[in-house]
Amino acid sequence: MQWVKWAVFAIRGAITAKWYLCRSEYPFRKNDILKIVEKYFPDHLTFVKEMYQWKVHEPTRKELCERFLTEQLTVLELFREKTQMVEAFVRAVNQLNLS
Repeated sequence: MQWVKWAVFAIRGAITAKWYLCRSEYPFRKNDILKIVEKYFPDHLTFVKEMYQWKVHEPTRKELCERFLTEQLTVLELFREKTQMVEAFVRAVNQLNLS
């Protein structure tokens, strides 16, 4: 589940870097990140919540691991799709003007 860990890290890192650069604030906790996403990126909120759930919800993690053992290509394709969504989110954060 390293992919999920790094996806959440990229999401959180994009928000944290932007906020620190523009506002000298350092939001890092899950609730802070979700509030920012809800306010500035509502179209991405469901996706970001899903990534956090994949990271912390044990049954979801277990299911993904079990699926990977039997359906590697399907799970890898899912991760490719989600990677594109992470990239789109990071681009949106980078383009946000907080001035």
